[in-house]
Amino acid sequence: MKRFISSSIPYLRRNPWAITKLLFSDLYYWFYAKVFRRNIDLPETLGRVLLVNPAHLGDVVISTAILRDLKLKLPDCSVDFLVGDWAAPVVKGHPGLNQSFFISHWQANRGDESRIQKKQHYQRQVNRVVSELKQGAYDAIFFLNSYEPSFISLFKGFRCPLIGMVSAGGGPLLSFSGDGSATHEVQIQASIFKPWLGEVKSADYYQPWLKASVASDRLRTELGLNKTYVVIHPGSGNPAKEWPIRNWAEVISALAQYDLDIVITGHGEREKNQAELLTSDQIINLVNKLNFDQFTGVVEGASAVFCVDSLAGHIAGAYDLNAIIIGNGLSKIERWHPLGKKSQLLVKMMPCSPCHSHPCKERACVTGITPKMLIDRLPAVLDGQ
Repeated sequence: MKRFISSSIPYLRRNPWAITKLLFSDLYYWFYAKVFRRNIDLPETLGRVLLVNPAHLGDVVISTAILRDLKLKLPDCSVDFLVGDWAAPVVKGHPGLNQSFFISHWQANRGDESRIQKKQHYQRQVNRVVSELKQGAYDAIFFLNSYEPSFISLFKGFRCPLIGMVSAGGGPLLSFSGDGSATHEVQIQASIFKPWLGEVKSADYYQPWLKASVASDRLRTELGLNKTYVVIHPGSGNPAKEWPIRNWAEVISALAQYDLDIVITGHGEREKNQAELLTSDQIINLVNKLNFDQFTGVVEGASAVFCVDSLAGHIAGAYDLNAIIIGNGLSKIERWHPLGKKSQLLVKMMPCSPCHSHPCKERACVTGITPKMLIDRLPAVLDGQ
């Protein structure tokens, strides 16, 4: 196949200085590509590929839907995956992957280390992992994230096609670029595989592919889950997405009429403190008590999941569970909502949305969603419980 770059689309940034930096970087990459990356055509078939997504855990769960489609249509293709350390639970031991590699970009790292420590950790991983990846003979490398941070420039010296979205920066290095006009992120990711997997389908077609969770019956016994239960996951990696805890208390009061347990999940000191404010005889508090595999097992066994826009919603969608998800205006919810035909979004549309990393103090897009809006949907979700 011939090399092909689609027409340019804007960088997904608002800060003019950030846009200027990307423009100058891409000017350099344009000259680099003209000199060092000429005559790199697309392969007719894919025998071995590397997928790259340094974004957060929920984004990587979305990308597993692309992995599923890739392996479904090209079962003999050997697939490696490069992600941040935080996504290791999703990719390690995944049946659709040959190998997993890890580079945690300092911009996406939500750990407690200082910025300097995050940058040092990132550089150590880059030096080791990129050198290791050079030993592989990939037919193509696919960059699945269309936002910064982008790893495209790390692979500019590789003699294989680089395929991704120009919106992440590094577009001149790409041999093929996807279409950023699609509605959902999974469709945008699917568009970079069009030469091999065909036209992009509707978002409902794509289903995340998680590795097998802990055996549900054994896990229920170990955790004391002796009756039907629902999961409430009030926390998020971004606190600006979270619903007021008093709203969750109202929902829990409304759940008292149902003969079921309420499992609270989450991770970290802040989410532990949140859970301790929620009291009911029905509650089983499992915050900080589950590893990732146990967490997915608990979600898989639930009758329903109630959460904010977070990993829990993406996991519920992967198992096609009844889920009600409190949305927000930080990003375009139509682009990032969890996949799953039974997922319901509660959204308060605001003219200032999306605000991305600069939410206002009032957060009307979140606080404007009332407990009644969720409670009114309980009978349809929990019918027969």
